[in-house]
Amino acid sequence: MLSFAVKYRPAIDQLTGEKAMKLRDYELSEDEWLIALQLANSLKIFKDATLYFSRESSPSIPSVIPAIDIVDSFLATCTTDPALSPALKLAFSLGKDLLNKYYSLSDMSNIYRIAMVLHPGRKLTYFKKAGWPDDWIQTARTIVEDEFKQAYAHYRPTVSHPENSADSDEEPPVQVRSYPSRSCFIQLITTILLERQYF
Repeated sequence: MLSFAVKYRPAIDQLTGEKAMKLRDYELSEDEWLIALQLANSLKIFKDATLYFSRESSPSIPSVIPAIDIVDSFLATCTTDPALSPALKLAFSLGKDLLNKYYSLSDMSNIYRIAMVLHPGRKLTYFKKAGWPDDWIQTARTIVEDEFKQAYAHYRPTVSHPENSADSDEEPPVQVRSYPSRSCFIQLITTILLERQYF
């Protein structure tokens, strides 16, 4: 809506400037139009994030932390941008505080850390590159290791051996290992959710 208003400013100015329309009380000053333009441009990141997380192929849990990092970095930049109005800088500062409040709640669930560490494109490297504290990274590693030990360490691969292999002239077949039927990652996440009674 705000982008629409900025785009059609000439028409809105004409409507609100008409004395007969009795909309003069809603006429915006140059400073107010500048704030509207700055706000419309700044809010695009939230629209993009909303559209990203609203896709038909919904993003996975490992996408949440990087998305929050991007928005957090953007808000931090906005709070110090000298080109933005003081009112917008204050609003972005309050928005950053609120985002960080919810961001800190992700630490209350191990699922985000486990998902990030097990993600092939993220792993602990993401946190190191993003400058996360070493103790937080070590905690994430420990959480994954502990969860593995608790939920998966008891699984031992079984190896099939051919019957009467000593009497056979045939080459022994390649050894086949059997693991749990479901993906370990899916089973890990399901186990965690069941333990926390999220289902």
